Amino acid sequence: MPKCKKCGREYERQDCEKCIRIARIIETKWIEQFCRKTFTPRINQIIFNEITIPEPIKNYQPMFYFGPVGSGKTIQACKGLLNWAIESKIQNTYRDADFMFVKMTDIIYDIRSAFADNELSEINILSKYANVKYLVIDDFGAAKDSEWLLQMLDTLVDKRYENLMETTITSNYSLPTLTKKLGSSRITNRIESMCLQEKREA
Repeated sequence: MPKCKKCGREYERQDCEKCIRIARIIETKWIEQFCRKTFTPRINQIIFNEITIPEPIKNYQPMFYFGPVGSGKTIQACKGLLNWAIESKIQNTYRDADFMFVKMTDIIYDIRSAFADNELSEINILSKYANVKYLVIDDFGAAKDSEWLLQMLDTLVDKRYENLMETTITSNYSLPTLTKKLGSSRITNRIESMCLQEKREA
């Protein structure tokens, strides 16, 4: 089997063409634009500077990254979201609305803001995160627990689980520790079913 000139691996002809498409995407600066729209300036700078072609692009899976602060969980998760976006761009199915990176604390703030807006409801806000096709939730478990919060988390995770949505999650806690923290295994069982787990070291 011939080797692809772009990546040096053995690929079928269509995969070689895929590498050419990736190179064309790079030339249009589309990746840089996506990063600027999707991530914070700090994350954007790190990811864009570390991008290599084509290594990050192949067969990314929904992940649950856990480990201490400074272990690179967020960067890995965002690279995965970028991988999904590039794949969609190659397949001509890309839409801006299909991709989202959000911190767990921002989701909670967004939902709570519905209390001050008569035209919004918790369900309306939650649907924004439950229905996006590709989602990265950063710092899961970082907020102070409450019965209300657990209900919101359960609804969000369950909807994404039932609808087979691609979801990557980062947390300072392992799933067993999260189970104890949340006081229930329902949410963590869903996460375990949706995501591959990877422990990150500082």
